[in-house]
Amino acid sequence: MLRRHTRSAKRSPRTAAQSNGSGPSILLAGLLVTATLASLDVQRPNAAEHARSGADATSTVYLPRVERDVGSWPDPALADRIWGALEAFERRHPLETLVPSVDVTPSIAAAVVNVDAACADFPDIPDVFGPGAHRSACRVWVPDAFGLYHAARALRLVQAGRPLTDTDVMRHHDWAQAYLAESVRVLQLFVFVRCDPPNPFGPNETGRCFGYRDTRAAVWQNTQRAMEVGVLADAVARTGGIHPDTAGPLDDVLVSTARAWRAAFWSAQRMPNARLDFTTRTAAESPARSLGDEDIAAAVSHTFRWDADKRNSPAEEMAWMGAGVVVAMAVAGGRIAADEKDDLVAAGRHYVDYALTFDRPDPVFGVPVRTLGAETDGGPYGQNRYWIENHQDDAPSLPYLGFTWASIGIAQLTSDRPLGAIWPTFAPRDAWSVLAASAEATLIMPDGQSLADLRPGNGVGFDVARYPLWTMPCGAHHTGALYIDVGADRPAGSPRYVSEIGHPAGLSILLAGVPLIRTALAAGDLSTAARWQRRVDAVLAEYTANPPGFNGVPCKVAPWVSTLPAYHWAYMINAYLYPWLVASGHRIGDPDGAVPTIGD
Repeated sequence: MLRRHTRSAKRSPRTAAQSNGSGPSILLAGLLVTATLASLDVQRPNAAEHARSGADATSTVYLPRVERDVGSWPDPALADRIWGALEAFERRHPLETLVPSVDVTPSIAAAVVNVDAACADFPDIPDVFGPGAHRSACRVWVPDAFGLYHAARALRLVQAGRPLTDTDVMRHHDWAQAYLAESVRVLQLFVFVRCDPPNPFGPNETGRCFGYRDTRAAVWQNTQRAMEVGVLADAVARTGGIHPDTAGPLDDVLVSTARAWRAAFWSAQRMPNARLDFTTRTAAESPARSLGDEDIAAAVSHTFRWDADKRNSPAEEMAWMGAGVVVAMAVAGGRIAADEKDDLVAAGRHYVDYALTFDRPDPVFGVPVRTLGAETDGGPYGQNRYWIENHQDDAPSLPYLGFTWASIGIAQLTSDRPLGAIWPTFAPRDAWSVLAASAEATLIMPDGQSLADLRPGNGVGFDVARYPLWTMPCGAHHTGALYIDVGADRPAGSPRYVSEIGHPAGLSILLAGVPLIRTALAAGDLSTAARWQRRVDAVLAEYTANPPGFNGVPCKVAPWVSTLPAYHWAYMINAYLYPWLVASGHRIGDPDGAVPTIGD
């Protein structure tokens, strides 16, 4: 049992509804015009033109009458509905049926066995990420998700009044801590390069060196790993603390990741931008050291080509980079000087602020930043301005929208403003209008119909049958296509079309929708908040009745993911947990939000 605790843990955060300064509470029913609709996502006849121009972001929509409060935040009722859908998913797919070590005493060794089971067939892509790096990345992603699942279970029990010594609380806490230890261990391989000392009795040559610090995988994705590890560590600390064997390395990898990002990206004095070749700086140009005084800046540079109009927007990367830095500082920033912490927080927030932008002036680097599509025509089916694209020319990516907003939502949980209000530079009025428009444009197709099928009983799949060039058959890779046709013989309640990695559209709507609702309320945009709450409510209703399954996973279309349900279980569970944290009003790094320390 992992029961020695050093990192302080105090009382868990309150989840009672509190105003975030966005305006008075108001019933959604009072905002809406009653209508009888066959579909929950019917748009006005001119929705296509409005989506192209972005003008639909704050316009009136016709929605069915529901009794839901959209005027206050946090929203404990929404958090409870998300948790109910999570439990329905868990009942359909018990974790113990997917991994071998569940009904045993929690330990790091048992956690490793489960991670092995989930990552057994995870591929290596050496020409893209560096030999071994992508395969090892699975060993950070999976324990983060498994661990956060257990940490959230423990946190929810404590919030309900269970003591930290409660058997169930301790068991979930110990599993979460074991997974955290494994995740930190593997993350060190991406942050540091360490060499064996020379053999004093052998040839006079340098010892073996190991680590992925200089790979594209590390330079590009370590901040995402820091975000996920930091969220898990924060949750673990609230229900019993973190073991000293993990606490020290945890702080070092989080601080080192933030410093290495500053050296590679921030010090380049430019922002990722549409149609820009971005080259990271090297250790020789911008050195950085760890808490243990090791080199952590990459010795080689990497060039990234992001094009918001064709194939890849930098939106998701900018969101996770900024979120990773601010989460790292919220969790481990006390280990460095206050001035350095403040500078890193400001830099991280700046990336979050500019993750979804359309020629927004940048007062820091002086060049307007665009991460969204500018095209309004072209492609096989037409275009919407503000589309978020990924991997495919001239096609919107709802999964990319979901992942981008998931990182933005997590970053917002680090806010140090009263009651956790969003910092003011994130979405001033002109910036918010673009944020709202990009979400709408990416979900609404050029013909005005929704990309997601929200009709009850269909599993919230992607409604792309009318866009065959965006789709591919199950098991037959079509370069650049985004959506898989899993076939007409799918299980009842399952979607016909899923994303390239096998996941249904509802998970993306959850990931994007909950932080979108929160941000819309902060901006005073009740129309957008109501629209996305309607969509989120539809997904939760469907997923409580028909939890998503793994029927798209065996298609193995995307060459960078596993076919094992245990891996996808980890991936999917975060689509519930991150929105749950946001709706609950969780505060990462909040000193008033932890639980009293247990004695050793």
